[in-house]
Amino acid sequence: QEWFTWKLSFATANPITVTSGATTSKTLTFHYKTLKVTSRPKLTVETYRLTASKGTWTPQASRYQYDWVRDGKIFLRTELRDYYPQKADVGHRIKVCVTASRSGYASGRSCSDYSRTIKTY
Repeated sequence: QEWFTWKLSFATANPITVTSGATTSKTLTFHYKTLKVTSRPKLTVETYRLTASKGTWTPQASRYQYDWVRDGKIFLRTELRDYYPQKADVGHRIKVCVTASRSGYASGRSCSDYSRTIKTY
């Protein structure tokens, strides 16, 4: 762990030395540990509801965000893992992308496979 602007940070950086009155043009790069997915999210399709699993993350995340994707574009960003299809979804396939976060780590992101074509809402 390193101290940065008088606050303890979870970042690490290569040390530099600057003598009194001198300046430097070096850029400090901070390296955070990243949450890694060990099992991708899965999407369960029922007649009137789609349910996303969060997947498995190492280390375990404390917060999850679900991005619902239709035809390659995010149409809903929420912390809810259930989605009820709408009229606009009929004839399209949907997938969910999960962003996992935890204090002291860079967020991780992983997506499910696309669902079958939505036929009812």
